[in-house]
Amino acid sequence: MASRSWPRRLRKLAEESQSAASTIAELIREIQHEPENAVSVVETGSRQTEDGVAAVAEQSSASSQQVSASTEETSASTERVAASAGELARTAEELEQLVRRFTLA
Repeated sequence: MASRSWPRRLRKLAEESQSAASTIAELIREIQHEPENAVSVVETGSRQTEDGVAAVAEQSSASSQQVSASTEETSASTERVAASAGELARTAEELEQLVRRFTLA
C-alpha cells in the first residue's frame, strides 16, 4: 500500500511546488514593478517642485515690480512735495517783503 500512496504524495508535492512557483513569480513581478512606481512618484514630485518654484519666482518677480513701482511713485511724490515747499518758502519771503514795506505810523 505504501507503493500506491507515493504517486499521490508526489502529485500533491508537484501541485504545491507549482503553486509556490506561481506565488514566487507574482512576488517577483511585484518587486520589479515597485521601482517603476518609485520612479513615477519621484518624477511627479520633481515636476510639482519645479512648478512650485516657478510660481514662487513669478510671484516674487511681480512683487518686486510692485515694490519698484511704489518706490518710484513715492519718490515722485517726495519731489512734488519738495517743489511745493520751495514755492511756499518763496511766497512766504515775498509776503514778508511786502509786509515790511508797510509800516504802521
